[in-house]
Amino acid sequence: MSFVPAPRVADVYESHDRERLRLRSAASPCMNPILSAEAAVAQTALLLENLTREHEENLDRLNRARTLLGLDAVPQPISAPEPAPATPPSSTQPKTTLPPRQANMHPTYTDHAGRITSRARLTTLTKTTGFFRTATGETWRWVASATYVDLLEELFAGAPVVATLFDRGDGFVVIQAVRPASRVDWDTDEFDFNEHAGLGQATVTHRQGMKKILAKQNGLVCASCDRNLGKHAQAAIAAEPLKPTVLMCRPCKEDWRDAQAARPLKAVA
Repeated sequence: MSFVPAPRVADVYESHDRERLRLRSAASPCMNPILSAEAAVAQTALLLENLTREHEENLDRLNRARTLLGLDAVPQPISAPEPAPATPPSSTQPKTTLPPRQANMHPTYTDHAGRITSRARLTTLTKTTGFFRTATGETWRWVASATYVDLLEELFAGAPVVATLFDRGDGFVVIQAVRPASRVDWDTDEFDFNEHAGLGQATVTHRQGMKKILAKQNGLVCASCDRNLGKHAQAAIAAEPLKPTVLMCRPCKEDWRDAQAARPLKAVA
C-alpha cells in the first residue's frame, strides 16, 4: 500500500486557482479550510466592489449638482476609511438549499417561484445583486447581469415571478432569466397582472433594439449627464408618457426612477 502525500502548501499558493483547489480537496481534506475562506473572500470582494463603485458614482452626482449651483466640489478621500470590526455571522443569514455547482460541471438551472424582494442600485458594473424570496419562504442572495435587470426592471420590483437560476456555491444564486408568474399563482393586487404578463425574453430583445435605434438617432450618450456610454450594454432606456424616449447611463436612470417613484413602472411600448 503506497502512501499518497498531501499537496504542498507552496503549490496551493502558487496556483491561486479555484478549480485546482477544488480538485486537490478531493485528495486532501486539509484543503477544505482554504476553499471555504476563498469562497468567503470572493463574496465579500463582490460586495465591496459594488459598494465602492456606488459610493464613487454618488459622489460624482453630488459634485455635479454642487457645481451647477456654484458650490465647491466635495473632495475625494485620500485614503480608505478604517474597516469596521468584524461581526459574528448571524444564525438568520440567508442560505440556499439548491445543490451547489460542482467543479468541472456545467450548472444545472432550475425554476423557482417567488419574488425579488430587493436589488442593489444599478451602476456601471456588469453585475448587480439582491434578495429573492421563494414561494416556500426561503430567502436567497442573487446575482445577475445589470443589463438584464435594467431591461426587465418591472419583474425585479417585487412582482410574483418564476426565476431560472442555479447555486454557484459561494452564497449566491445566479439568475439567468425571470418571467411573470401565471395568473393562477399571481397572489397580489399590488402589481397588475395584465401589465406584467407579456414581459419576458421578447421584451428584452425589443428593448435592446430600441437602444440601438436611439443610439443611431441621438448618439450613444446619456441624456442627463452627457456621459459617453461606450457600448449599448451600458445604456438604459428611460421612457414616460408624452415625452420622447431617451438613453441614460444606469446611475442617472436610477435618479430618474426615484423621481418617478410615485407612479408604478410601466412597460415600454
